[in-house]
Amino acid sequence: APYGMNETNIVDRLLPPSARYWLGTDNIGRDVLTRVIFGARVSVIVGLIASALATIISTIIGIVSAYIGGKLDLLVQRFVDAFMCLPGLVVMMVVITMVGPGMWPVTIVLGITWGIVGSRIVRSAVIGIKENVYVAAAVAIGCPTTRILIWYIRVQ
Repeated sequence: APYGMNETNIVDRLLPPSARYWLGTDNIGRDVLTRVIFGARVSVIVGLIASALATIISTIIGIVSAYIGGKLDLLVQRFVDAFMCLPGLVVMMVVITMVGPGMWPVTIVLGITWGIVGSRIVRSAVIGIKENVYVAAAVAIGCPTTRILIWYIRVQ
């Protein structure tokens, strides 16, 4: 950021965008671009960490559910269906109310919510991938299930 977040300069108050202040200044002379950058940091951090968490959760749930199949797949998919029936924002607000406010609870709740919903997409992909010849060959030569899941299905 070009200036300190709370750095004020009364002389430069309410200036329009210029070469010195790209987005201008506010009523007490703070650079608007600097304040936007500082404000966006939290949003970017929450978004990136929640997306990474959602990717991990959806990958694990989707791969295990689809590869094992049977009653486990049915049970997991009914849980995902039930979770998707609930309004996401309301669920998030209730959980955050229970665990307390802050950046980390919001990040974790977003990641878990997106991960559960995203597991359906991963599951659909795995159902198609597990029928491929190279997976059947890995099963035929006696590869452990964890190796098949990690090295043959997850990489796809």
